[in-house]
Amino acid sequence: MVKDGNEADKNQIIVHDFGSDTQIQLAAEWNLSPGQVLWSHDSKQLILAVGEDARVRIFTLDVPAFDSLEKFAVSGTRHSLRPHTKPVRVTNHHTVGAIQRAGSDGSLVFTQSNARGPNNAFIVRPSGSVRPANAARFIPDNSNNAFVTGESALDAEFKGWTVEQITDFGLRRLGPKHLDDPVDFKYTGAEGHTVQGWVYRPPGFHERDRKKWPIILAIHGGPQSAWEDSWSTRWNMNGA
Repeated sequence: MVKDGNEADKNQIIVHDFGSDTQIQLAAEWNLSPGQVLWSHDSKQLILAVGEDARVRIFTLDVPAFDSLEKFAVSGTRHSLRPHTKPVRVTNHHTVGAIQRAGSDGSLVFTQSNARGPNNAFIVRPSGSVRPANAARFIPDNSNNAFVTGESALDAEFKGWTVEQITDFGLRRLGPKHLDDPVDFKYTGAEGHTVQGWVYRPPGFHERDRKKWPIILAIHGGPQSAWEDSWSTRWNMNGA
């Protein structure tokens, strides 16, 4: 962070070259704040977990070859390299976490939850990689799986990746319950800033019904964290 101890400040992406005792800041002008960071299997990219639009998404960021750092070899200093570079989004929906490398082909395994179901394990593979023949295959029950929605494909297949869900913890028990898939909206708040919010529809709600429904307005204080599309027994409005 720019300011030490400021929880709401933006995290910076720093690569430390121990050979020259030099720090290189990447994507300095990117306006998002990465959380988890890990190296790719070939050390050519950084894998990032990033909060954006009340979701946590996976991004990748190309890392320059270290021989390009020679011009910055001034011990104890920090330099910015490729400040305009923007990481590439891999996933789009819901909230991911606990990202780990899962093979020499660039595959990643991670957890993902949403407002209708708890964390489950997923694997994302580069398109064209070979799925292990002995790998267990999870076949979701579309009738009650919280992740089988119009948005659950994560958009990854359109960006050179394929996604597979490999567990179904708790989803079959939650399936019969009315847990709404919330819709987000945005509006202009104080000082012209864009503010994001969620609409949770109550059990039995139908858009065509000509009746009034009660409204609960829940305000999240922030700005340290967001009300995300994630599972929680404390902050999930589906349990209100």
